[in-house]
Amino acid sequence: MQQKQLEAAGTLNLSAWRDGPFWRGKGGQRSEAIDPTHRHLAMITGGTIDIWDLERYDRIARWQTGNNTELVSLDFSNNGDHLAIGGRRIIYSDQQAFISEFTEEGVLFLVDLTGEPPQLEGPLSVPGKVASVLFSPDDHYLATGGCGAMGKLHCTRGFVALRDMRTGMMLGEPMPSHARSVTSLAFSADGELLVSAPKEGRLLRNSVDLLLRDLRPQTWIKLACEKTNRPLSAKEAARFFGDPESEDACSAAE
Repeated sequence: MQQKQLEAAGTLNLSAWRDGPFWRGKGGQRSEAIDPTHRHLAMITGGTIDIWDLERYDRIARWQTGNNTELVSLDFSNNGDHLAIGGRRIIYSDQQAFISEFTEEGVLFLVDLTGEPPQLEGPLSVPGKVASVLFSPDDHYLATGGCGAMGKLHCTRGFVALRDMRTGMMLGEPMPSHARSVTSLAFSADGELLVSAPKEGRLLRNSVDLLLRDLRPQTWIKLACEKTNRPLSAKEAARFFGDPESEDACSAAE
């Protein structure tokens, strides 16, 4: 007999796992995540996405994103309303040939969990193969990291990109990143700093191979003013950087 328990700490205990509804068996690497509100459990296996309702102990959605798709990273928004999933897709030049040249592209999917059934959006445009996804603490931004360029044997240029969840738009060009695929992302508690780390990061003089990015609007407003060599209008500042109190956004950023 199956037993289940969702503890206050947010851990899901399952007995008879192999015979239970969560058992997958074959099908590639599997990753799971429980949303912070304890309402949903998400699973990715190969190119398959499953969403479970933890109150009803029932699967409420399943999507097959393609046999040539490998999903590797997922993250729930902090309010539990959205789920981001990233990975890669292999495109063969000749589907019929036994041996065929191929290319790889990144994929990013967003799941809207505010309605029933949940809605899947994507794949969305990304600058490369996605290895990590992470929502900011206020859920305003979605950070993606991965590989932007491949050599013969390994990734030669990583990337970090930001998407504004309020507008659905990418925030500028991908940020300069590591010489390897970005596999780890972390926001500061206030959401103003983003740190990234590559695969096979090195430890040099007691410091890890990390990149720290300042996400404070004032920093980016000041940079925009320097690039355009003119003050930003209040409308421009509100559109791209929020709603600054001062009408002279450049002066406010100094």
